[in-house]
Amino acid sequence: MPITPNALFKADRLEFLERLEPNSVQFVYVDPPWFTSSEAADFDPIEKAPEETQKYFTFISKTLQQCYRVLDKEGALLIQYEQRFGSNLRLILDQIFGRDCFLEQYIWPWRSVSPLGSHKKYDILLLYSKANSYKIPLRSLTKEEIKRRYPQKDNRGRYHLMHLFIPNKNDRGRPSFNYEWNGFRPPEKSHWRFSQERLEQLAEEGRITLENNKQPRMKVYYKEDFRVPIDLIWDHIPNFHPTTEWKYGEKFYASQRPLALLEQILTLGPQPGDIILDPFCGSGTSLHAAEKLGLRWLGCDLDHSAVNTTISRLQENFGLQSNEDYVVGDSKYLKGHSVLHNEYRELLTGLEDDLSYMIAKGESQYVEFKETAKWNRKYKRVDKGIIEKILKDAVAFMNSRKGGDILIGVMDDGTVVGLTEDYQAVNKQKNNKDGYSLFLTEKLRNALGESAVSLCEITFPTYLGTELCRIKVSPADRPVFYNKEFYLRDGSSSPPLNTQEAVEYAQRHWTQRIECALRR
Repeated sequence: MPITPNALFKADRLEFLERLEPNSVQFVYVDPPWFTSSEAADFDPIEKAPEETQKYFTFISKTLQQCYRVLDKEGALLIQYEQRFGSNLRLILDQIFGRDCFLEQYIWPWRSVSPLGSHKKYDILLLYSKANSYKIPLRSLTKEEIKRRYPQKDNRGRYHLMHLFIPNKNDRGRPSFNYEWNGFRPPEKSHWRFSQERLEQLAEEGRITLENNKQPRMKVYYKEDFRVPIDLIWDHIPNFHPTTEWKYGEKFYASQRPLALLEQILTLGPQPGDIILDPFCGSGTSLHAAEKLGLRWLGCDLDHSAVNTTISRLQENFGLQSNEDYVVGDSKYLKGHSVLHNEYRELLTGLEDDLSYMIAKGESQYVEFKETAKWNRKYKRVDKGIIEKILKDAVAFMNSRKGGDILIGVMDDGTVVGLTEDYQAVNKQKNNKDGYSLFLTEKLRNALGESAVSLCEITFPTYLGTELCRIKVSPADRPVFYNKEFYLRDGSSSPPLNTQEAVEYAQRHWTQRIECALRR
C-alpha cells in the first residue's frame, strides 16, 4: 500500500523517500540542514577536511536524486540555501535535472540577530523543473504598482503613454511603415509601430494623444487580468522574530522560516489539491503553509522535537488531530512499506575535479576559455585589449538567463597553459593570485560597476597541478552594458545585440526598471 498524504514522519529522509511512489508529488521544497545531519557531522566547513565536506554533499546529492524520482513529470523543486555553497548545489542540480530545466533564482534578504548586533544576510532559492516546459505562474500587480505603471487616468480607466516610433532593425527599415500621418513622420532610422490603417483605427477609438503638439503617443490601458512575473528579490518578507511570532512547544524552534516566505514559495506552481513534499520539514512551516493554501502534503524530519512542533502547529491553527486527520509515522511504520528505489549515481559536487568535466566538454553556451587576461602568448608582450574580451564575455553571461564560467589559463581547444606568464604581466609586485584577483576585480568594477562585481566569483582552482583562474558569473536581475553595447551569450560566442534586439530581449527577460536601465 503506497504512502499517501497527508502524512508526517519522524525518520531519516532516505528511509522515507525510498518508499515513495515515483512521479507522485507535484512540488518539492528542500531546506536542508547545513552540516548538521547524521551523515555529515556538525562542523564549520571552512575548518574541516575536504573529505568531510564531500561527505555532506553526497548526503545532499542522494536526497535530491530521490526528490527528482518522486517528482511528477510536470512538477518542480525549490531548494533554499545560504550563499556559500551555491556553486556546489548548482552543479549537483544541473546533473540531476539538466541545466535546461533550471527555471529561476530568487533571493530572500534577511537579518541575523546576535549579541554583537544585527547583520545583513540572504538566502538563495533555486527553482528547477522536471520538464523544461514548466511555466512559472504570474502574479497580479499591487495597487501601488498599478498607480506607478499607469499614472494617467480617463473615463476608461488608468493608462500610460507608449511611443509610436520604434528604431529600424536594419539599414533597410520598414518602408511601408514610414508614412506621414497628421503632419508627423518618423525620425531618421525609425518607423511607425503600426500600419497606417491600424493607426487610423486607434485614432478613431480615441487611443492616440497629441498633447502640446508633441509626438503622437498611444494610450495603453491597465487590464484587470494583467499579470507579471514574480519578483526575483523577496525583500518584502521579514525574517522570523521570536518576539512577535508564535511559539510552539517549550521553545522557539531554531532556524524557523517565516510563514509568509513559504506561502510565497508555494505560489510558484502548486495548485489546490496538489501534493507538496518537504524531506526536512523542521518546525513544519511548509506543511502549515500547504494546509492554509489547500494543498496536500508529505513531511519528514529526524528530530523528535521538530515533529512535535509540527503536530502542535497543525492542531492549534487548523484543529487537526494527529493519527486522525493525518498520519504520523516513524521508522517502524515505514518498514511496513517496501523500498521502491535505493540506487544512487555518483555525481560531481564541485569539491572533486569538476574542471575535468568543463574542460573536456569544451566551450559552450555556459563556458568560455581564455588563454590569458593580459599577456599575449603569441607575440610575447603585454596586450591590454585581451581584458576587454573577458569583460564582454562576463557581460554576456550576466545578461544570459543562467550565467556561466570563464576559465583563464585554457586555450580554445582545451589545452591548459596556466597563469605563470599572466601573473607577471598583470602585477610584477604581486606575482601571484592575489595580485591577479585584484587586477580582475578592479577591471570589472571600473568597467561595469560594483553591482556587477558582486555577480562574479573569482577563484583559483588547480587542474593537473596547474593553477587556473575561474570567474563564475551569475545572471543579473537587469540589463548590463559594456561601452554602451548589450552583449548576450550565443553558443560559444558573445555578440552584441542591436538596439531593437536588446529592447525585445530585455522585455522578455526582465520586468523591473527596464526603461531606466536601457537609457543609461
